[in-house]
Amino acid sequence: MIRGGCAVVWLAEHEATKQRVAIKQSVKAGASKTELENYKAEIIANSILFSSTTTEGIDDVGNIARYISFFNSPRDIWLIHEVGGQSLTRHLFDIQGKRSDDN
Repeated sequence: MIRGGCAVVWLAEHEATKQRVAIKQSVKAGASKTELENYKAEIIANSILFSSTTTEGIDDVGNIARYISFFNSPRDIWLIHEVGGQSLTRHLFDIQGKRSDDN
């Protein structure tokens, strides 16, 4: 589990396929109208970005965790992504915080 700004991200495994996924849990209770609109916009953007017509040619990009699906429960919004490669922050910065291309 990783706690972010407005969400918790869980590492899970599909029981049948054994595919590892990241599940982002965003709690609705206490969320502002703007935060709820941002959740909706994130779902729409992921749905468009990762539709079968827009993902041609980006199969080998390790820093993009593909969006799989979402579930809107009464209490939470759940976004499901495949587990991606190295985070963009870790890709750009080393442990001391220097850009990796400044070496």
